[in-house]
Amino acid sequence: MSIENENGTIYNRVGETPSGVFVSLRDLTDTDIQNPQTGEIIVYDVETGMWSNQGQPITGAQTLDELNDVDAGSPNDNQVLTYDAATQKWNAEDPQGAAPSIGMDDLTDVDSAAAVNLDTLMYDGANWGPKPYLAPVRSAFNPAAVTFERNKIHNTYNVTTATSIVFSAMGAVDGMIITVPINSDGSSVITWGAQFRDLGDHTATLPTVLPLGVNTVIMQYDATLGLVLVEIVTQRFKSNGQYPMTGNMDMNGFNINNCNQVNAEFIRREPFTGPTSGAFIPDFGERSDFFHGVLTAALTIGNPTNQEIGQEGVIFFDNSGGFVTDSVAMLGTNFKIMSDRSTVIPAKKIMIPYKVWSPATIFYSVEYA
Repeated sequence: MSIENENGTIYNRVGETPSGVFVSLRDLTDTDIQNPQTGEIIVYDVETGMWSNQGQPITGAQTLDELNDVDAGSPNDNQVLTYDAATQKWNAEDPQGAAPSIGMDDLTDVDSAAAVNLDTLMYDGANWGPKPYLAPVRSAFNPAAVTFERNKIHNTYNVTTATSIVFSAMGAVDGMIITVPINSDGSSVITWGAQFRDLGDHTATLPTVLPLGVNTVIMQYDATLGLVLVEIVTQRFKSNGQYPMTGNMDMNGFNINNCNQVNAEFIRREPFTGPTSGAFIPDFGERSDFFHGVLTAALTIGNPTNQEIGQEGVIFFDNSGGFVTDSVAMLGTNFKIMSDRSTVIPAKKIMIPYKVWSPATIFYSVEYA
């Protein structure tokens, strides 16, 4: 029972629901809530026109296979989805195409089926196939008509006054290199063909007489230039500055055989007894230290040959007779006195230390006891 006052306010008895007032979803006319459980949701049913509670929420697809255009089946490792236009679905399948290469013979340009131990692969113009290993072999050396040959080492050739040689031709195989060790007596003449040029300077001619000792002559044909580029490396180990040592030598317990083929930088510091008067041009490629003994008259030392940047050494002599008074007059123009040093050479035992700064600049000073 309820009482309405003059203002329209409705008063209800305790426990009664006011007429026309709803206090829960189930009191609404378009809901059908039956025993709601934790986590349920309200879903609208268009057929009944009612909202009702449901135990499981309605969601979209949770896996690929729940999509209407996917038929993944039971996929395996590394499979991919491939579209089938006929069924208009994506299917799980193995990758298309050949399996990844697992060996040389799987490559399209390799046929190594017949390979045996120690074979190498060699190209035949179409494929790489097994060939026996070709070890370098020695070849006869004909200096009159040298031809590049793969996998060959040319025999040592001894150059003496009785066996001068002529280089007149090379095989025109671009990039091919041959190495010829030539033992020179220091006087025999070599004649080079017109196509032979120095490796560092393509316009430079080559020496006609190789230095005394073992010379390694490296020749490479350059098809672009149409030249044979030559580099000569001389190996020598001298005891007195004039003749190569032969036989065996023991250096602190370590035996060195065939000493004339050993190239030791420190040997270049061994002094060379030069002239005691007149004019002299030192060869810095032969040695670094020069001893001229007791001067008997004025001595002039010209600009050296074959100097190397960074090379250093000493020129020393006894000027007790007072023949030289000024190193500027004694030394070639390439010798430059060190800053604030005197150029005067007194009548004493003289040492002139030097260092090559550049091919045309050799710094020096005058020292004496």
